[in-house]
Amino acid sequence: MSCYADVDLFAESKSRTYRDWDLGIYAEPKDGKLYQMYHGTTVDAAEEIIRNGFKLTRDGKLGSGVYVSRRSNIADKFPKHLMHDNVVLKLRVNVGKCIKIDAKGHPLQKNWQHHYDCAWIPYGNPWLDSFQDRNCIADPRRIKVIGIDSAPIREKARLQALIK
Repeated sequence: MSCYADVDLFAESKSRTYRDWDLGIYAEPKDGKLYQMYHGTTVDAAEEIIRNGFKLTRDGKLGSGVYVSRRSNIADKFPKHLMHDNVVLKLRVNVGKCIKIDAKGHPLQKNWQHHYDCAWIPYGNPWLDSFQDRNCIADPRRIKVIGIDSAPIREKARLQALIK
């Protein structure tokens, strides 16, 4: 994983000509680029993320990290148990150095974090639950919440107002 204590991971986004790049569903992320991605969560968790940043998930198909999706309609399926309370956060993600994990049991499937900043499972990979993609970011500082893609009507404006 990269050392970037004094580096502005989002400096590129401050340019007058910058625009958020939508990473195509089949595209391989380019190392060090910024992409627009999404994270599905609950209203309470969204508020906590906006106020204090992401916390690492300790385990998942790609091990520890923050799980994000390239598509809002995929992120909207999480968390599965509270569909009425779902929020999809719109993110700006600096992917850093990436590795593709394209098979269950890949030697770095759960322990890529010491050598890479991002791991991804391609869309439609047969060992995912359904036609989804998985992108896992090792360090939450590489992720910035830039908007609310969807939320319960009663909460969307309030959550949006929290974003700086």
